[in-house]
Amino acid sequence: MDDRRSFSMVNIMLKYYFKLIRYPNLLMLILSQCLIRYFLIKPIVESNGGQMALSDFNFFLLVMITLLISGAGYIINDYFDLEGDKINKPLKLIIGHHFSVEQSRMIYFVMNLTALAAGSYLSVQLGLWQLAVIFLIIVLMLWYYSARYKRMMFWGNFVVSSLTAFSLFIV
Repeated sequence: MDDRRSFSMVNIMLKYYFKLIRYPNLLMLILSQCLIRYFLIKPIVESNGGQMALSDFNFFLLVMITLLISGAGYIINDYFDLEGDKINKPLKLIIGHHFSVEQSRMIYFVMNLTALAAGSYLSVQLGLWQLAVIFLIIVLMLWYYSARYKRMMFWGNFVVSSLTAFSLFIV
């Protein structure tokens, strides 16, 4: 009986974890990056006799890094919106209801540290140390966006739209 209850609790936690990281948005990110790579860039490169800069494994790693950073960005955004969301949408709260504030911070840090470690590995593989710095800057920009920029109409929209565009440009 305990095994069934444990399994059920894991399912519930996974359900709310995927809601927290906004998995439909992340699926769109994967789709967009794959479509750009395989149906735009690859045909152009190969028709000109070139070779793709990223192997399939390194591309997969890049996609995972962007997913981790983006998912962590959604978590920190919810974290900073917690007080307002308690008033405006109390029935939709995930942080503070399904995950504690401490758990959400831990998930945020683990996702970002994993992404930064994978980004460092990818940077070494490609011989581009600047790529690791770019990933760190993106993590910091998402934190600053959630903490400050989103309350500034122009800068908030500028930061988010720039980071969204960059997630496609980096492919």
